[in-house]
Amino acid sequence: MIIATPTFVLDLSSLGAGNDQGFSYFKENDAPSALAALVNLDSYFDSEGPFDGIIAFSQSVGLAGTWLVHRQRRQLPSVRCGVFFSGAATALDPDILHDGRMVPLPSDRVGQVIDTPTAHIYGSGDSYAAAAKEFSGICNSAVRSMYIHPGRHEVPGSGSGSSTKDVVHLSVNAIRRTISLSTE
Repeated sequence: MIIATPTFVLDLSSLGAGNDQGFSYFKENDAPSALAALVNLDSYFDSEGPFDGIIAFSQSVGLAGTWLVHRQRRQLPSVRCGVFFSGAATALDPDILHDGRMVPLPSDRVGQVIDTPTAHIYGSGDSYAAAAKEFSGICNSAVRSMYIHPGRHEVPGSGSGSSTKDVVHLSVNAIRRTISLSTE
C-alpha cells in the first residue's frame, strides 16, 4: 500500500471532473520529482514493511510499477502482489531515472519484466486506457489478471459510472485471483 501525502496539485480537467482538485506523488515530466517519489516509497517500505501488496490508482500505478522493477532488478524484497486501478502511466526505467531522465518501459522493448502477481482494472472509456494496457503488458501474463470495465477513469463501485453489481463482482474476481496467485 502506498501511504504518503501527495504534494503536487494535479490538473483533472481532461477527465471531466469539473472543478475537482486532485493531488499527485510527483510532478509530471519532472525526473527529480519522480526520483524523489521512488526513493520515498522505497524508504517507506524498508522502514515500515514488509507489506503483502501494493494498491495504486492513476499516476501512482506508474510509480508503483517503477518501484517493483527497481526492487526486482536489485533482488530486494518487495510485495507479494499488486492491484492497479486506471493506470495513467507505465513504469519508468528506474536505472535511467537515477540518471535524471524519465524513460518508460514499453512492453514491446522490455517484455514482461514484472514477475509479481498483478491485477489491472481500468475502464474502456478511460482517456488513459492505452497507458493502463501498456503497463499491464510489462507484467508477467502467467500471474496477471485483467478486467476492463465499461467505465472511465475510476475505481468501480458505488458512485462511479461502473457501479453495477456485475462490474464490481468481476473487478473483485480479478483481485481475488491475484491474491490467490501470490500465496502459491
